Amino acid sequence: MSAKSPMTPNRERIKLWIDALRSGEFKQGRGALEWRGCNCPVGVAYRVAMRNGLTIQVEDVHGLIVFDGGALFGSLLLWDWFGLPYQGSIISWRGMGLNIMNLNDNERLSFAQIADLMEQQWLAPQEVK
Repeated sequence: MSAKSPMTPNRERIKLWIDALRSGEFKQGRGALEWRGCNCPVGVAYRVAMRNGLTIQVEDVHGLIVFDGGALFGSLLLWDWFGLPYQGSIISWRGMGLNIMNLNDNERLSFAQIADLMEQQWLAPQEVK
């Protein structure tokens, strides 16, 4: 049995996500992927993926938008679309590896700050060793 090879991040799709976070189109919210017109960064990721061809089930439950049957941290389908491992939204922050939801909800970083970290850590040119 062979080990599963690591995923290759889809740089083009991640760039679309970063651009959306910086665009000013999405109002930042906390505590839900999307609630009454406010999004967390992963809620923005769902919107970007859907605009670019990913088919996801979406349900509006009294203003709470439920994506993909209620995947709170993003579904495997979403992360695969971006070429990231499940909950692959881990960012190095102050010596810790935190997921994007923690950076948004607990550390209270802005979309622009999160986008900068994503760009630095996921899109920076790879060093040749």
